[in-house]
Amino acid sequence: MVSRTLRATVTLAAVFVAWSDDDGATWDEPFPVFANPGWQSLPMGGLAVLGPEFVRLTVGRLKVDPSLPGDEPITDWFTGFIDSHDGGRTWSELSPEVRLFPTWTEPYGASNPHSLSDGRLLWATIGTVGRDEGWQSGVFWTDADGGGISQVTLIAAGPDRNYADTDLARLPDGRFLAVIREMVTRRSHQ
Repeated sequence: MVSRTLRATVTLAAVFVAWSDDDGATWDEPFPVFANPGWQSLPMGGLAVLGPEFVRLTVGRLKVDPSLPGDEPITDWFTGFIDSHDGGRTWSELSPEVRLFPTWTEPYGASNPHSLSDGRLLWATIGTVGRDEGWQSGVFWTDADGGGISQVTLIAAGPDRNYADTDLARLPDGRFLAVIREMVTRRSHQ
C-alpha cells in the first residue's frame, strides 16, 4: 500500500493543498481549499490529523495596512477551520470564528494537537490583547473530534514581552515542554 502525504501552501489570495505519494520527493499539482476575496488567506496552524481520514486545517483571513506601526500591521482578522473526512480530497465550509484572545487568535504549533489520557486533545495557541500588542502564548483543549473548544490557559504573558510562535513537545516522561519565541528580544523560552 502506498502512503500519501498531504501539505498546505499559501498564496496571498488562497490556501492550497497538495499530495505526495513518495514521502515528499514529488508533489501533485496544488489545489485551492480556502479563499476569501478581498482578504489575504493563510493557514493558521497547519494540518492536524484527527483520525484515519479526518484532517483539520486551521485557516484565517486578514487585511494588512503597511502604514501602521508594529511587526504585524493587521487591521482585520478571522480564524476558523475547515475539515476533511476523506483524507483531504474534499473540505467542509468554514467553521464559525475561533476567538480565544480579545483580538488575534492563532492555534499555532507544528505538533498540534496532542492526545491526552482522557481522550481530549491539547493544542498550542497564540494571540493578542490589542492590535499587534500584548502577544500571549497558551493552550486550549478540545474533545477527541476537535469540538468543544475550551477557553485559553495562558502559559506565557507579560505587558512588555510579546510571546508568540509557540509549539509543544511531549517529553518521554509524559510532561509537556513549550518552546516560545519572545518578539521583543527575539529569544526563545521554554
